Amino acid sequence: MKAYKPCFKPGYTCKFQLYVGKSEYSNLQHLVMDLMDGLLDRGRVLYMDNFYNSPELATKLYECTTHVVGTLRLNRKGVPKDLAQVKLKRGDMEF
Repeated sequence: MKAYKPCFKPGYTCKFQLYVGKSEYSNLQHLVMDLMDGLLDRGRVLYMDNFYNSPELATKLYECTTHVVGTLRLNRKGVPKDLAQVKLKRGDMEF
């Protein structure tokens, strides 16, 4: 069983979705957008790891006045080729 949940600082859960082997979501983007429903358009910042993050999702959230910070898998669909070729050292960032 997995629990997907957005949390507020210092860790308060505001919504959650349980995964027990079957999902009603066709992809993680739909899951994230559903969990963020009611929290968008308020200038929030969403921190995500590379399991959820994608350029398409970040763009969709940005259009809803929600910024994204997190790691990104370079082989994800939509990652610009020049960004995928950047070699980062520990502590470096690119956007």
